[in-house]
Amino acid sequence: MAAYYGPTQVTELVQSKVEDNNLAVEASNSVFGNTWEDVKKSLVVFYQYGDSKVYLRVAGEDESMEIFRDDEHQGGHFDPQAYTGMTRVLAAVYGPEDVTKLLAGMLADKGELEVHADNSVFGDTWLEAQKTLVVLYQACDGEIKSEAVKESATMRLE
Repeated sequence: MAAYYGPTQVTELVQSKVEDNNLAVEASNSVFGNTWEDVKKSLVVFYQYGDSKVYLRVAGEDESMEIFRDDEHQGGHFDPQAYTGMTRVLAAVYGPEDVTKLLAGMLADKGELEVHADNSVFGDTWLEAQKTLVVLYQACDGEIKSEAVKESATMRLE
């Protein structure tokens, strides 16, 4: 569905690494380029099989990520097929941590959300490291979109 290395979308490159519905990739500058100089990055992948719920995986820079079709997939979030007519968070990560429930709760019943990506909102999920907030969401028109911002920036979902 979507992939980011730091604040840079790398969906097509990650999709090119998928073989037989399985993914094995190194989260590194040699694979994805040094998209944020002098900052340790994470690889965030949002995925689903068929009409399943949305899942996410995170790997820190220089770590391996493996997603196998036959694995037991943890952390399934909202079902994109159950469209409600309002903007909703399908999955979200701040640094290496899943913040889906927190961000979804902030958005609930508002229809739109402006959030500042910082430790006061999400906690210091990766000590002494700059983080990115990466969000996969379903817009009010039903389209599934993704956004990423660097720590200390503001993201608007509507």
